[in-house]
Amino acid sequence: HMGQSRQALAAARALQDDGAMDKQVRRDAYLAEAELHGLLRDPGSELLVLTRGLAAFPGESGLLYARGLYWEREDDVVRAEADLRALLLQEPESAAALNALGYILADRTGRYDEALTLIDRARVAEPDNAAIIDSYGWVLYRLGRNTEALEQLQRAWSLQRDAEIGAHLAEVLLVLGQQEQARTIYQQAVELD
Repeated sequence: HMGQSRQALAAARALQDDGAMDKQVRRDAYLAEAELHGLLRDPGSELLVLTRGLAAFPGESGLLYARGLYWEREDDVVRAEADLRALLLQEPESAAALNALGYILADRTGRYDEALTLIDRARVAEPDNAAIIDSYGWVLYRLGRNTEALEQLQRAWSLQRDAEIGAHLAEVLLVLGQQEQARTIYQQAVELD
């Protein structure tokens, strides 16, 4: 935030290379450096850091999750799914991984039933998580269950004012013929992001 990105990246690298440092801190340093590259809009370096991190900590769940989300942002659904499934092999009840994979399948593929199953498992683990409720509403919408989707998306919006949740809610309202309400929610979402 102080505009010293080079120093921030060097500090993260120093932590990664410090063998005396706690393993968790070293792992988090890879995640921090990757996030910094993301903020600097340098996806190539972000991927390199996550790959280096996974070489240092093979199969580490936080790094697999971050790389899965990286692949999703890069529109590589196959690789995103591979990393998230690898994570789920280790942690089958990871609500974050279940939700991320379910959302990707709902948003980027036609595999809605599979997405619904994954997101339902995440909902059991974290029933009041706004992101998971949003994913659930979104997959219901993709399945054509618009009234149920609306209920879930309104709940997610009430729990967390987030631009993506607002965009989803506005889209469902629009499909249900509630143009004025959709316009209001969409405007609020735009103001957020």
